[in-house]
Amino acid sequence: MLTIYFGNSSKERDKYEQFLCAHQIKYHKRLADKMGRRQLMALLAQTPDCFEILSPALLKYKRSRSFHFNQLLDLILVRPSRYLRLPIVIANGMVYAGVTLEDLRIFLPRDEKRRHYQELLSKE
Repeated sequence: MLTIYFGNSSKERDKYEQFLCAHQIKYHKRLADKMGRRQLMALLAQTPDCFEILSPALLKYKRSRSFHFNQLLDLILVRPSRYLRLPIVIANGMVYAGVTLEDLRIFLPRDEKRRHYQELLSKE
């Protein structure tokens, strides 16, 4: 089961949902802008380096000694869709940030991947 955090773009969200439904992948949909402090902290705790899922605009705070973690959380929570690399997929305890439609193929079951690959070979 996947958990996916989306931004505000309904067009993008619809494309992802169509792909997931077409391939019968079960998922929980969550909106990043409705994320609370505890959810954000839990999400950041699942990553080896919390800056992996953050926008490059926030990298300047990575080495800052005067900017505290709580301040960073407050900044992100003002506009999560701006400061997180969305969509974020959580699968099997791993967090994947900035996942594209092509990237979603890694979550397909093995049989589905095999069938898709065979279809591609048969077209040639």
